[in-house]
Amino acid sequence: MPIGSKTFQVELVTPHLAEQPMTCTFAALPAWDGEIGVLHGRSPLVCKLGAGELRVEVDGAVRRYYIQGGFAEVLDGVVTVLTGQVMAAEELSADQASADLAAALAAPAADEPARERRREQVEHARARLAVARRAGRGKGSDHG
Repeated sequence: MPIGSKTFQVELVTPHLAEQPMTCTFAALPAWDGEIGVLHGRSPLVCKLGAGELRVEVDGAVRRYYIQGGFAEVLDGVVTVLTGQVMAAEELSADQASADLAAALAAPAADEPARERRREQVEHARARLAVARRAGRGKGSDHG
């Protein structure tokens, strides 16, 4: 059952690609400090995004995406997501994300730049793992 009945556009933009805009009735953005829901008529907004799950409702079905941080703008019926990477949940593997997480946790971090890189790698691997599991893409998946 659709959350909202009026629609708006969601545009996903990376440095290498601009996806075709989606006509949605609902979107949930992974803001760096918590999830933000968007319905038609949302007040203008600019927010920093964290690595996590972007959910959009299109034609009554929920689509899930992993996004690697960035920024989002809500303005005049358009949600623009600017991110370093976007992947549809169907492209993710929980097993691969688990392996990436284990590798990131095992990586040496002798100095501050190495510790920051490790922290980002761990954050991104955990976010991909969570999106993959929620989409049912591997062991221990949560189909909800």
